[in-house]
Amino acid sequence: MSDAKLKLGYQTVEKESGSVRFLAFLSYVLSIFLAWNVQFLTVKNFAFLGFHHIASPLSIIVTFFQRGSDVAAFAVVVALLADLALFSTSLVSVVRCFSPDHASLDCPDRMLQGSWLVYYSGQHSVVAVLELLSIIRYSKALNSYLEQWEKNLLALPDAETRKLAVTEARAQMLERSATVERRLHLFVFIPTVFFWVFCAPFTLGWLAIAAGSRVLRDAFGVWVTFKYATGSTAQAHFFDKLSKVLASVFLLLSFAAWLYAEEAADPSTISWDVLVDGAHSAFSDPWSWTLDGFTHMTTAPPEPFFLTYVFIETLILANRFSPIRG
Repeated sequence: MSDAKLKLGYQTVEKESGSVRFLAFLSYVLSIFLAWNVQFLTVKNFAFLGFHHIASPLSIIVTFFQRGSDVAAFAVVVALLADLALFSTSLVSVVRCFSPDHASLDCPDRMLQGSWLVYYSGQHSVVAVLELLSIIRYSKALNSYLEQWEKNLLALPDAETRKLAVTEARAQMLERSATVERRLHLFVFIPTVFFWVFCAPFTLGWLAIAAGSRVLRDAFGVWVTFKYATGSTAQAHFFDKLSKVLASVFLLLSFAAWLYAEEAADPSTISWDVLVDGAHSAFSDPWSWTLDGFTHMTTAPPEPFFLTYVFIETLILANRFSPIRG
């Protein structure tokens, strides 16, 4: 079923979904930056209320599912309210230091850290507003596209023609899903290489090794995405089901590996004995001490990689379960 308005509508949906994904990713990066900086803050604040680490991935997933925009918009509103709470309390904390009645000995720290939080929460609030407006535009574009698709489908003369139109739409959906899935597999390939280089998965148990075997899974996934265009319709449906099964298996596997890594994590604490032992080792055998330090410096925790795998598999499944539209 070919129609100029339908194609224009789909292009609008793609444009708005790209805007939502970009702003959501920017919000997520800013939330990670805040979480990292919180450890250096000594003044009381509401930074712990940050909700973008949940709202932003949800916004991205919604654009792959092509449904649930209201849920993503609600999550962004909650995150925006947290940003505004952090902004207002930080601003009040800084302003009070200029009043002789409320000034205290910790005012230098409050002014320095509070000013930074005002700047951070202010810019994050602006990004959250833009993300919310982008989600609203995406929802309107998607609804408009759906209405046009249904209108064109009902305008067809008979049931046989409608069935043929749905079949063509399903074939187009599989082709588009294959292109998106190929990009996701190529995107996650680099983090997986870093996982094998810096996380020492052979020391983390069989779950980590199995989750890290997605190098083969991604290579196979890229190969499968090319089979949709070269094979028959039945073959395309077979590989579509196979892709869903593999994504579900690796989603559960990556989630289980993340839970195990979180449970087994045992961060060492800095103590006087540790410092004395380190100084003695550096004096006695500086070369071994340097090599050991370099080894530990280049060893990364595996949990973020597992969460990345969970997110990617969720996107792959969302992409596969998107509605059938032309």
